[in-house]
Amino acid sequence: MKYAQIVNNKVFGIFEYDTLPEFSSKIVMVEVDDTVKAGYSYVDSVFEAPSSSSYAIVPITLTSMTGNILPSIDLSSAVVQELLTFTITADIPLGVDQTFLMPIRRLDTGRTVYSEANVINNVFTTTLALPSAGRWVTGEAELNADLEGQPFRFSFSGLTVTALQ
Repeated sequence: MKYAQIVNNKVFGIFEYDTLPEFSSKIVMVEVDDTVKAGYSYVDSVFEAPSSSSYAIVPITLTSMTGNILPSIDLSSAVVQELLTFTITADIPLGVDQTFLMPIRRLDTGRTVYSEANVINNVFTTTLALPSAGRWVTGEAELNADLEGQPFRFSFSGLTVTALQ
C-alpha cells in the first residue's frame, strides 16, 4: 500500500508499506493511489497538484555518492554510518551558480537537518553527516519548500538514506 506523509498541508513524500508502521504522533500518513505525488497540497482530505505555470521545472539527476556511503545502483537510496561524512553530486541545469540549504528529514521523528549545497557550472554538490541512526529522506517537497519567490522548482525522484549506528 502507498502512503503520503503530510507536512504543513503538503505531501512530503510517498512511501510503500505492507502495513503502516507506527510513527510519532507528529507524523501524518494518508493512504493514496498512484496519482498523488510529492509536492501536492492536502487540505480538507483533498489532494491537489501544484500549479507549474508560474515557474520553470529544473530536474535534478543524481550522478554520484562518495565517501562513507554505500549507494544503490540507481542512486535512489543509500546506507551510511551515523556521524560520518559523505558527498552527493548531481547534474542540475540551473544555469546560474547558487548556494542553498538542502534539507533531509528523519522519517520516524520528523527531525530535519540541513547541509549547504552548491551549484557551480550546473553541478550540485553537498557534503553532510547524519546526526543519528534512522531512515532519512529528501525529495521535491523538501527541496522546494523554501523556494518561494524563485522562478524555478526542482523535479527530483527523491533519496532515502538509512543511517546505521
